[in-house]
Amino acid sequence: MCAKAWRTRGQGPVQIGPEVRSALAAGQAVVALETSVFVQGLPSPLHREAAHEVLALIRALGAVPALTAVLNGTAWVGLDEHQLEQLQTQAGVRKAGWRDLAGAMALGHH
Repeated sequence: MCAKAWRTRGQGPVQIGPEVRSALAAGQAVVALETSVFVQGLPSPLHREAAHEVLALIRALGAVPALTAVLNGTAWVGLDEHQLEQLQTQAGVRKAGWRDLAGAMALGHH
């Protein structure tokens, strides 16, 4: 979806974090990242360290990272640090692929 379409969408099933929304409005580069490797893919504390390093590298290269996840049944593009930490520390967070998104959102899953 082009940046203009993201900017013109109101509230809906996908929430766009403020930093990502600002970057899109300014025409800045945005890199979307799935959170599964930073949540389920690596053991603690490696998952936190990996997330920090990858996000810092993307920023150093001049882009804005946009972590994606489902939180409380809402799809997010552009998680903040608190939201990522919530996923990393909460037990029972499920990985949701494209086939699982509708169910995860309907059931209010993470």
